[in-house]
Amino acid sequence: MLAGILVDVSGSMKNSLQLHVQPTNQDVTRAQSIFTTIMNIVGGEVSSQKDHDVFVLAFGLQDIATCDLLALLDYIQTIDLKSDGKGHENLIRLLASNGAPYADQYVRKYVSERQAQFLFKFYSQNENRDLLADVVQKLPSVCTENSVKSKAINGGIFVLNFFNAPLVDWMEDRQTKEKIEDAMKYAKDVIRQRSLPKLKTMEQPRSKTFQSTMNLLKQVTGTWTNPSKTQSTFTSAQLSALVDSIEPFIYGETPMCKAIQSAVNTYYSSSHEQKVLFLLSDGESTDGNPVQFASKLHDQNVLVFACLLTSQSISYPRRLYYKADPNWSQAQKQMFELSSTVENCHSAMSILLEQGWELPADGHSRIFIQANHPDVIKEFSNLMNDISEHNDVLLNLVGRASLDMYINAANSSFNVTEQSGGTCYAHAVATVCHLAMRRIEGRENGVPDFDIILQQLIHAYGTEGANTENVLNVWAPRHRLHYKKVDELGARQAINRRRPVVATFQLDDQQWTAFSMFYKNHPQGVLESQNLGARSGSKLSGHAVVLMKCDPTSLTFINSWGTGFADKGFFRVRNQAVLNLQFYDVYWTLNDLTASEIQAFEMKSSEKVRNLIENLPPGIKNLPYECPNCHQYSVVHTYIIHFSDAECPKCHQRFKPTPSGLNVTGYTH
Repeated sequence: MLAGILVDVSGSMKNSLQLHVQPTNQDVTRAQSIFTTIMNIVGGEVSSQKDHDVFVLAFGLQDIATCDLLALLDYIQTIDLKSDGKGHENLIRLLASNGAPYADQYVRKYVSERQAQFLFKFYSQNENRDLLADVVQKLPSVCTENSVKSKAINGGIFVLNFFNAPLVDWMEDRQTKEKIEDAMKYAKDVIRQRSLPKLKTMEQPRSKTFQSTMNLLKQVTGTWTNPSKTQSTFTSAQLSALVDSIEPFIYGETPMCKAIQSAVNTYYSSSHEQKVLFLLSDGESTDGNPVQFASKLHDQNVLVFACLLTSQSISYPRRLYYKADPNWSQAQKQMFELSSTVENCHSAMSILLEQGWELPADGHSRIFIQANHPDVIKEFSNLMNDISEHNDVLLNLVGRASLDMYINAANSSFNVTEQSGGTCYAHAVATVCHLAMRRIEGRENGVPDFDIILQQLIHAYGTEGANTENVLNVWAPRHRLHYKKVDELGARQAINRRRPVVATFQLDDQQWTAFSMFYKNHPQGVLESQNLGARSGSKLSGHAVVLMKCDPTSLTFINSWGTGFADKGFFRVRNQAVLNLQFYDVYWTLNDLTASEIQAFEMKSSEKVRNLIENLPPGIKNLPYECPNCHQYSVVHTYIIHFSDAECPKCHQRFKPTPSGLNVTGYTH
């Protein structure tokens, strides 16, 4: 897999990511979110695989449009930015020996430790010493002269200073701060100009392995000194250090188009089978409309994830969309149009559902979000690894024993049946009840076979048809199930939750003929209203089927007329209005389960996940996993898997593993 990460480093990225009334020390800037996202992607469970490479291209620098961010970090290492905790002291000493002996308190007050170390390392080099004089000249006089505040005791001056001392001090502090900031900006501009020839060699991205990328980030943050310690996240101080290390070069405009074009070129020359792109930005492109590249990325089979950063309040932050909101800004619409579309039935989307995400009822989702919180970005970037992996075993490795396993297995093994007489109601109700009960592991008295339920229904209601809703009203409670009538949106949402839905409709004789002929001539076609024609006024007759799948443009049903009908027993309709469909969602809740059923499900879940783990290659099942409670590492196969959580073999406390739980330490062990 080749993962591309395009990150916006324009001027607005220095703003806060989170929306606060009062900023806090734990506040995360948008620029800092760049590095948490990179670490989250390369630190995922797939990172130990040798065929996984990544390139990171920053756009929005001050002197060049794009820059290989990993190459920039490598270059910064050549300046030797390893902090010894004496950045302030070193810079103060350097300034004192070059004409600014009184800069001590101002450097400590207005320059961060990391920035001080950066400036010291650059200007202490022999070839740069001559440049320091210009920086010193731009410092306020309080840094270069022993300016003791005058305390005149004569008349007006004394009175002015006495009664307005706070105001005078505030004005002096403000002027001093502005001059210090101007001087530091000039110092960074000099560094940037000196580095420009080198930066121009980094305009095109080069890929690195996930492992080497993580190692580089550790080096820059100073955490590489302890290689035995696995770290998949950054502290606030480490994030600040990363941003400070590139701060002299960033905060320009937003040339998104040039960045995407570079990514397209990189994918074009790549031999990787899987290609994914993660776009992280907070604003509108300043060099054209980036949507022009959507087709090029699609043609190269690049899966595009788009994350728009904002500090605005978002009503539903954990929501994916299939259609753009007409009230969105230009930036929102462009990022949305760039993103790829995936089916909601993908196993990775189940992880989002479990985390409380909302998927659109269209059956597909654009992988685009608006984010104002680090947790939302993390969950979304996790999806990049999850959705690009074909191996569902890894997705379900620890704590992923969800209801999906059983409903998917039930649905995939269910066969199309063939009715005799007017028993479509019985086939539809028996199908959904049987599948719903199959989702209950260890169901008391077992799960009745489909044929048994079918024959019971036919015995009760006969072969001349029955009102499907009336049948559900009686038979759903008999099996400890519920049903509710829903519209197309509700039916689609039920399908998103892996629940098949009963559907009924009525046609007259001419329409039934047209219905049958359409699917005879177009077995995989999508039925439209015009294919049926208007009702003739003759008597209507009804039919019951089961909705099994939906996509943005159609609904797929399983019929009871045998595999010779339409597409091996399945047929597609454009929407609810074509057949005036009535939908019935059949389901159960946790309150409907007995204690023994919950216990049986827990045991089965543990057994299923344990079997998955035991059948994995030793190199995977022996990977270490950090317990979030005791922070000790144990190999994966020693954890005790329960219904919805795992138990640490050392502290014996339970926890819910993250979906990408094996992001750990394959590269450090």
